[in-house]
Amino acid sequence: MFKTLSILFVSLLLLVSCGDGSKGRYKNINAEKAVNLINQNKNLIILDVRSDQEHGVDSILESINIDIFSTDFRSRLSYLDKNKEYLVYSRKPEISEKAAVTMYDLGFRNIYNVDASYEEFSLLFRAQ
Repeated sequence: MFKTLSILFVSLLLLVSCGDGSKGRYKNINAEKAVNLINQNKNLIILDVRSDQEHGVDSILESINIDIFSTDFRSRLSYLDKNKEYLVYSRKPEISEKAAVTMYDLGFRNIYNVDASYEEFSLLFRAQ
Protein backbone atom coordinates (compact mmCIF):
# COMPACT_ATOMS: atom_id res chain seq x y z
CA MET A 1 0.00 0.00 0.00
CA PHE A 2 2.75 2.47 1.00
CA LYS A 3 4.73 1.60 -2.14
CA THR A 4 1.69 2.23 -4.34
CA LEU A 5 1.04 5.60 -2.70
CA SER A 6 4.70 6.53 -3.08
CA ILE A 7 4.62 5.70 -6.78
CA LEU A 8 1.44 7.72 -7.26
CA PHE A 9 2.93 10.68 -5.40
CA VAL A 10 6.14 10.65 -7.46
CA SER A 11 4.13 10.30 -10.68
CA LEU A 12 1.99 13.28 -9.71
CA LEU A 13 5.07 15.35 -8.90
CA LEU A 14 6.59 14.53 -12.29
CA LEU A 15 3.37 15.41 -14.08
CA VAL A 16 3.09 18.77 -12.34
CA SER A 17 6.75 19.65 -12.90
CA CYS A 18 6.59 18.98 -16.64
CA GLY A 19 4.48 22.07 -17.33
CA ASP A 20 5.26 24.88 -19.74
CA GLY A 21 7.03 27.08 -17.21
CA SER A 22 4.18 29.51 -16.75
CA LYS A 23 3.39 28.11 -13.28
CA GLY A 24 -0.24 29.14 -13.61
CA ARG A 25 0.59 32.82 -14.03
CA TYR A 26 -0.38 32.95 -17.71
CA LYS A 27 -1.21 30.52 -20.50
CA ASN A 28 1.28 29.68 -23.22
CA ILE A 29 -0.56 29.03 -26.48
CA ASN A 30 0.71 28.21 -29.94
CA ALA A 31 0.17 30.46 -32.96
CA GLU A 32 -2.86 28.54 -34.22
CA LYS A 33 -4.64 28.78 -30.86
CA ALA A 34 -3.76 32.47 -30.69
CA VAL A 35 -5.40 33.12 -34.07
CA ASN A 36 -8.49 31.16 -33.00
CA LEU A 37 -8.66 33.12 -29.75
CA ILE A 38 -8.54 36.43 -31.65
CA ASN A 39 -11.37 35.27 -33.91
CA GLN A 40 -13.53 34.00 -31.04
CA ASN A 41 -12.98 36.70 -28.42
CA LYS A 42 -13.76 40.20 -29.66
CA ASN A 43 -12.97 41.64 -26.21
CA LEU A 44 -9.42 40.29 -26.26
CA ILE A 45 -6.70 42.96 -26.13
CA ILE A 46 -3.74 42.15 -28.35
CA LEU A 47 -0.48 43.45 -26.92
CA ASP A 48 2.62 43.75 -29.11
CA VAL A 49 5.72 44.15 -26.92
CA ARG A 50 8.15 44.62 -29.82
CA SER A 51 9.85 47.96 -30.48
CA ASP A 52 7.86 50.90 -31.82
CA GLN A 53 9.82 50.61 -35.05
CA GLU A 54 9.00 46.91 -35.51
CA HIS A 55 5.34 47.57 -34.73
CA GLY A 56 5.25 50.45 -37.22
CA VAL A 57 6.58 48.28 -40.04
CA ASP A 58 4.26 45.31 -39.46
CA SER A 59 1.80 44.35 -36.74
CA ILE A 60 -1.34 42.40 -36.00
CA LEU A 61 -4.46 44.43 -36.66
CA GLU A 62 -5.65 46.53 -33.72
CA SER A 63 -2.76 45.54 -31.46
CA ILE A 64 -1.51 47.89 -28.77
CA ASN A 65 2.24 48.45 -28.78
CA ILE A 66 4.22 48.79 -25.56
CA ASP A 67 7.94 48.17 -26.07
CA ILE A 68 9.17 45.76 -23.39
CA PHE A 69 12.64 47.31 -23.58
CA SER A 70 11.43 50.87 -22.99
CA THR A 71 12.20 52.42 -19.62
CA ASP A 72 8.52 53.10 -18.98
CA PHE A 73 7.23 49.60 -19.84
CA ARG A 74 5.89 48.83 -16.35
CA SER A 75 4.30 52.25 -15.93
CA ARG A 76 2.59 52.04 -19.34
CA LEU A 77 1.19 48.62 -18.40
CA SER A 78 -0.30 50.13 -15.25
CA TYR A 79 -2.71 52.16 -17.42
CA LEU A 80 -4.28 48.98 -18.81
CA ASP A 81 -7.34 47.34 -17.25
CA LYS A 82 -6.09 44.38 -15.22
CA ASN A 83 -9.48 42.64 -15.49
CA LYS A 84 -9.38 42.33 -19.30
CA GLU A 85 -7.95 39.42 -21.27
CA TYR A 86 -4.61 39.96 -23.02
CA LEU A 87 -2.81 38.15 -25.81
CA VAL A 88 0.89 39.04 -25.71
CA TYR A 89 3.27 38.56 -28.63
CA SER A 90 6.78 39.58 -29.65
CA ARG A 91 9.50 38.76 -32.14
CA LYS A 92 10.51 35.79 -29.99
CA PRO A 93 8.31 33.89 -27.53
CA GLU A 94 10.88 34.30 -24.75
CA ILE A 95 10.44 38.07 -24.93
CA SER A 96 6.65 38.02 -24.77
CA GLU A 97 6.92 35.51 -21.93
CA LYS A 98 8.95 38.07 -19.93
CA ALA A 99 6.19 40.59 -20.58
CA ALA A 100 3.56 38.08 -19.39
CA VAL A 101 5.51 37.52 -16.16
CA THR A 102 5.76 41.28 -15.60
CA MET A 103 2.04 41.66 -16.23
CA TYR A 104 1.27 38.93 -13.73
CA ASP A 105 3.53 40.60 -11.16
CA LEU A 106 1.54 43.83 -11.70
CA GLY A 107 -1.77 42.08 -11.00
CA PHE A 108 -2.98 40.97 -14.44
CA ARG A 109 -4.56 37.51 -14.33
CA ASN A 110 -5.98 36.83 -17.81
CA ILE A 111 -2.85 36.59 -19.94
CA TYR A 112 -2.14 34.46 -23.00
CA ASN A 113 1.45 34.33 -24.25
CA VAL A 114 1.95 33.47 -27.92
CA ASP A 115 4.55 30.72 -27.74
CA ALA A 116 5.73 31.26 -31.31
CA SER A 117 7.79 33.77 -33.25
CA TYR A 118 6.07 36.84 -34.66
CA GLU A 119 6.82 35.55 -38.15
CA GLU A 120 4.95 32.27 -37.55
CA PHE A 121 2.08 33.96 -35.74
CA SER A 122 1.59 36.72 -38.33
CA LEU A 123 1.71 34.26 -41.27
CA LEU A 124 -1.08 32.19 -39.70
CA PHE A 125 -3.08 35.31 -38.84
CA ARG A 126 -2.88 36.68 -42.37
CA ALA A 127 -3.65 33.28 -43.95
CA GLN A 128 -7.14 33.14 -42.47
